[in-house]
Amino acid sequence: MEELIDIIWSNVKHGLDILFVRVIAPIFSAIGTLLYLILLKPLELLQLPIFLQVLIIGGLTGILSIYIKKMLRVTEKEQAFFEKFEKMKAVQKNFDLMEDWKARKVLYEASDKEIDEEYNTFIAQKFSHFGMVYLLPIFLTLFWLDTVYPASRLEALNGLPYTIIFPSQPFGLPGLSVPVTFFIGYIFVHLAWSRINKKRNKNRQKTH
Repeated sequence: MEELIDIIWSNVKHGLDILFVRVIAPIFSAIGTLLYLILLKPLELLQLPIFLQVLIIGGLTGILSIYIKKMLRVTEKEQAFFEKFEKMKAVQKNFDLMEDWKARKVLYEASDKEIDEEYNTFIAQKFSHFGMVYLLPIFLTLFWLDTVYPASRLEALNGLPYTIIFPSQPFGLPGLSVPVTFFIGYIFVHLAWSRINKKRNKNRQKTH
């Protein structure tokens, strides 16, 4: 039986290896080449330094995350949940007016169970949205940048595996790596977008 399982697993593994080599890897390679031609090649033609190139890619990824968040209507769904949650909690206050404590207890237990189910669903959806909005774009973009600017290429271009070199090495830092440079651009876009939203909300409150 163990030999049969080993044979089956060996065939499955061999099939997965073929699938990865002949299908998945070429697809990802083609996508990476297309992204390079569309995004990085124009920046290289403008003779921008690697630091600015990666910084811009980080900013574009931040814009992509914001777009995905709007497309999934994450903010609206969270607001709808909080409004529903407050209504369910408000209903529970009416239970205190009941004289029959047994009925009050049953209603409280049923209501608490319903609230817990709604909250668990909200947490699961929030985790899913977090992955799609933030983790997936960041992970895929950093993986792609690592293929475009591996440490060996950075060393050949800059002498060290960093997008920018600090000759004085402040705080003991010889330079900025690709991920750090990427996150500077990514976080800057989100901070700017957050500030824009705050101004919009203030203007809306003034008009109402």
